[in-house]
Amino acid sequence: GRPLRPGVLNKSRSVSEMTTALQLSKQFTQLFVGEDDLCDPELEECATSEELTSYEGFERFTLLIGIILTFLGYVPGILFLYPIWYGLPVASREKIKTDHAPYLYAWAWMAASHFLFIIPWTWAWFMLFFSSPPYEGARFSFYKFWLQNLIAPGLLWLVVLTEIAWIAVIVLEFNNEDDVFLVVYPAIIAGIYLLTAPTTVALIISDWPKAIMYFDELEREAHEEEKKMADGPQIIGQDDIIPENPDQ
Repeated sequence: GRPLRPGVLNKSRSVSEMTTALQLSKQFTQLFVGEDDLCDPELEECATSEELTSYEGFERFTLLIGIILTFLGYVPGILFLYPIWYGLPVASREKIKTDHAPYLYAWAWMAASHFLFIIPWTWAWFMLFFSSPPYEGARFSFYKFWLQNLIAPGLLWLVVLTEIAWIAVIVLEFNNEDDVFLVVYPAIIAGIYLLTAPTTVALIISDWPKAIMYFDELEREAHEEEKKMADGPQIIGQDDIIPENPDQ
């Protein structure tokens, strides 16, 4: 047949790339909203909504807390380095060190503590979540230990201490404003942190075992057995018994 013109080739390539991008986007979004919610009844036949299986619920929760904790671990350090610190002239940085040390210490505490406390776990999470099973060995052991023994019991205290640090800065620096520091700076940080961090803490404290059960088949099986035992034996009433010969 005749060769396609360059314009037709470019159009075909663009359509193919767009289709691939839409497919990848749909697969990623399914982790959060489900396949049924992505269905367009005007274009296709949509299946009825079904309750998530336990495994799918564990998968979505594990992805969610991995993303949230990655942001919580990196963002304070990034903001501290720039624009808070290296975004200032050298003279302004020197003035903050000498005249507003509590403000500097609060930033350093939040950046360093969140990075050291959270990021090692997120590295393990990333390597596990975006790999194929079986999930075992030192990498999974580190992931489980850090989440179970450090993040789950300690994240609340990290958030509380950080919020206290910013409140202390507001109190100590209340009448010490100048051309490089305003007390509204720590007030804004404390307010934003108070609105965002406790939600993450509540999410972790309430459901952190799901992030382990997603990778650990034995833990999932034990969890299912506990659920069955908690539900108790099914009681069959007289009306539920089907006679062997209903016509007699």
